[in-house]
Amino acid sequence: MYCKDYELEDIHEFNKKMLQYMLWYNTERLHHSLNKKSPLQYFCDIMNFNKLEFSQTGMTYTLPTKKKFKIFDNKFSKILTFKVMDMRITDLIKYDNYIKNDQIRQNEIEKYSKQIATGKKLLSPSDDTVATVAALRLKTINQNIDTYLRNMDFVLNVLDQAESTLSNISKAGQELRVEIIRLLNTGVLDKEDAKILRDYFVNMKDYIIKQANYSIGDTRIFGGVKSQTDPFDSNGFYQGETIETKVPVAPGVEINTTFDGSKYLGVDTNDKQMIMVKAIDKIVDIIDRAVAGTGSLGELNTATISVNGQNLKILEAFDVGLNNVLQYTSIIGTKVKIINDLKFGFEKNKVFNNNLISNLQDVDAAQAITNLQKAQTAYQALIATYNQNRQLSLLNFFK
Repeated sequence: MYCKDYELEDIHEFNKKMLQYMLWYNTERLHHSLNKKSPLQYFCDIMNFNKLEFSQTGMTYTLPTKKKFKIFDNKFSKILTFKVMDMRITDLIKYDNYIKNDQIRQNEIEKYSKQIATGKKLLSPSDDTVATVAALRLKTINQNIDTYLRNMDFVLNVLDQAESTLSNISKAGQELRVEIIRLLNTGVLDKEDAKILRDYFVNMKDYIIKQANYSIGDTRIFGGVKSQTDPFDSNGFYQGETIETKVPVAPGVEINTTFDGSKYLGVDTNDKQMIMVKAIDKIVDIIDRAVAGTGSLGELNTATISVNGQNLKILEAFDVGLNNVLQYTSIIGTKVKIINDLKFGFEKNKVFNNNLISNLQDVDAAQAITNLQKAQTAYQALIATYNQNRQLSLLNFFK
């Protein structure tokens, strides 16, 4: 029966037509899901009918009521009398629907309760796959940033120590240069003055070598990868490695944690002796020979030193070594600035990423409380509706 076939204004006439349709639906209409049988035929086949009558759903049965209905059958043009069962929606279907919706509402209540308790919006990846993947990606980026920041802290400590060491050597070298110039210009007054000046140069030489062998813990920072032994011997000859230890501080950026002392401290490329020490040794040798009467202090102005294959006067050679140290002191200072700039950028990016992660994962407390209240209200309504409707019968509407 379709609405286009009838225009009914009388409720009793509508009820008759509806009941007629339901009888046809359950007794004559073939159902694909029932192997192309009517519900009545299907039920009779599997239950041998058992003297019971079949309900509208075709899935349960009830005892027939004592109610009788007369319906006009257009096909046979006669009044038909039927004894009709109570057309109930099955308890099983109602219960299944109740259980299904009950589980949905309980899951919602549990979800919003956990969100409020944990402060997290994403309790499992299935809550929001895209947001979960994005948050994991941001966390991975932050983990890499943390690794770089730890490396930066370590590198900054090493660079600070290296810069301080080179600065100490540079200051000592500048003081020595003043004494060398004075010695070249005025010489010494007597042997006692010469002895004092000699001791000064020897002490400054020892200080420079000691600074060059500076270590952090048991690591000599100017020995390259050979960091467990002093890179310079007592005469200033380099015995370390030229290969340096480096760590990454950013993608594609590596900074030294040990240094090639032959570059940073101005070592002669031929004999591997520190150039400033070589100049000091020459001055001390001239003073010793002058005091012993086998030489003259005048040699200070004429004597030469071989530096990287070139013969240079004492002051010129000393300046080559001193300028090398000053140059690499500046280079380390530049590296410190680069690290500080990178560190600031990484820390800023980390804060930005943490804010994005918070937006993806953290719950809006007010919204979560509102959602919880809605879910609780819906759950209470579900229980009330089920209790109210579980005994309803379709025949209650045919009155």
